[in-house]
Parts: sequence; structure tokens; C-alpha cells
Amino acid sequence: MLTVCGSALDAWFGVCADLGIQPPETGISASEHNAGVIPLAGFVAMLEATASHYKEGPLGWIAGERFEFTQLGEIGKAILSSSTLGTALQRFVDYFALVQDAAEFDIRVCDDTVTVGYRILAPEIWPRQHDALFTLSIVGQLLRRAQSFDWTSVQLALEGNDPALTTAVRHRTGVACTDKADTNLIRFPASALALPMAHRDDVIRPDYKILNRDLAQKRRAMSVELRVETEVYRLLGADLPSQDLIASNLGMSTRTLRRRLAQANRSFQDIVYKCRMKQAAHEFRWRRSGSIAHTALRLGYSEHSALTRAFRRWSGVSPQTYLHA
Repeated sequence: MLTVCGSALDAWFGVCADLGIQPPETGISASEHNAGVIPLAGFVAMLEATASHYKEGPLGWIAGERFEFTQLGEIGKAILSSSTLGTALQRFVDYFALVQDAAEFDIRVCDDTVTVGYRILAPEIWPRQHDALFTLSIVGQLLRRAQSFDWTSVQLALEGNDPALTTAVRHRTGVACTDKADTNLIRFPASALALPMAHRDDVIRPDYKILNRDLAQKRRAMSVELRVETEVYRLLGADLPSQDLIASNLGMSTRTLRRRLAQANRSFQDIVYKCRMKQAAHEFRWRRSGSIAHTALRLGYSEHSALTRAFRRWSGVSPQTYLHA
């Protein structure tokens, strides 16, 4: 089961209370909440359901503006004790796996531009627009904490296809925002990475040995199947996932990966096939403007007929039938 830390739910409830909003039932048990982690799918669904009844603006973004980094415990300390914006963002990215499973959260610097990207690497968790806004807004809060940061230089992009929400975000933030992107992102000039963060005397530096130990333990506790699935979803659309590449990304030899998958009664080819089909179903369902041929190329098929045969074998219907269901 994919999870997110319970503090994310606490933060959301706190924002709802401040705004006088009654969130719907979460379906999350008290034992799960008390254990400190909650189902990611349930959390995302609850965000979407709450936001659908809020008419005063993009609730996901508003919640991120009010998020308290101290709710992240040692991770929050690592972020708030950073001397520069670049360090704060990198620490957020480095330790995000302790906050949430199956997420692509990264920083890329190209020429004079920085892009911070975020998306859930599980196509069946959809819609998830307010989860994306929540995370991007928290990043935006960090940008605003940097001294002399020029907010007007920011650009936003969302993977969803909701023009009304995109317009609401544009009005709320005052910066450019587009939709139908491959990932959710916030972009700004690279020169801002060196800006000093506003100093806080009450922040105690974390114990990085503990944070790094917790990160290593969490990665070891993940099933090899889930780790492979996450890497496959990360690569789909950019590279054709190969066993050698994914083994390297997971810090093991191809032989070790093959052996560990065999112990779990799984094969690499089966996992890639399942991930491709789930991603294809997602794109057919939610990106209807794209062609089957385009989806086939994105998923590493040389021609759309190969995808059509594979999808029919997996779902029992053709992509065309699925598209019009």
C-alpha cells in the first residue's frame, strides 16, 4: 500500500478548520492515523472531495500557503535551518521519500532556469490536482521565504486538464499557469538558488544521521516489486525501462534484481507490462486529446498496433473501445 505521512492529513484538517470547511469522511482508520502513515489514495481522494465544495479559490494551493514546516518534524528542521534557497529545496527533495511513497519530486537546472517537478507515480490515483497544488504551493512558500525573491519570475504548470482550476490558480498566484503538462512543476531563475533564507532563531538543526538512517530503512522496507514499479513509472515517456538501468537506479546488480523478483514470484517483464497498461489506461481515460499512436510512442512501442494488441490482452477491449466507454 502506498502511504503518506499522517502530518499531511493533520495539516489539511488544520487549514480546513481555519477556513471553516468540514472535510468529508476520509475512510482512514484511527489506527492508521495513529501509526503516523495513511493511505496515499485515500488522502488524495479526500483532498479532491474537499476542494470540490470550496468556491473561494484553489483549495490545494491555499492549504500549501498555510502549511507549517514544523509539522514535518526533523525534515522540517532540515528545511528551515537551510542557509540558502537551493539548500532548502534540495533537502526537501532529498527527504521527501520519508513523507510520501511513489512520488517523483526533483530539481533540475537547465541553463539559467530551475524546475522543481512533482507527480504521483501511480496512474490509478486520479484525479489528484489538489494534491499537486498542495505540494507546489509548499514549494512556493519556500521561494517566498528567500530574501529578495522575485515572485513575478515564477511559472507554474499542472498535469491536469481543468481550465477553470488553472485560471483560479493564475488569479490566486498572480503568475503564469498552464495545464496538460507531463508533470506538475514550478519554474524560476537559477540565480535565486543562492538567495539567503529568512533566518529563524527558534529552529534547531536536525540530526542528519537519524534522517539518513530512516531514509535507508524505508527504502529497504519497500518491496522490490514496488521499487521497480516506481522506477518504471518514472522512466515511462522518457526512456524504455530496461532491467539493467532500473537495477542500477536501485543500487543493485541486474542479477540481484532478477533473483529478488524471482523470490517474490514476479518477473521484470510482467511488471513493465502491467505499468505500461495502467499508464495507457490513464492516458486514454484522462488525455483523450492524444492519439493512440502518440501514447504508444510515449510508452516505448514502435507502432500503435503493438500497443493495441497488448492493451486488448490486458483489458479485454481495444483502446478505441476503452476511449469511448
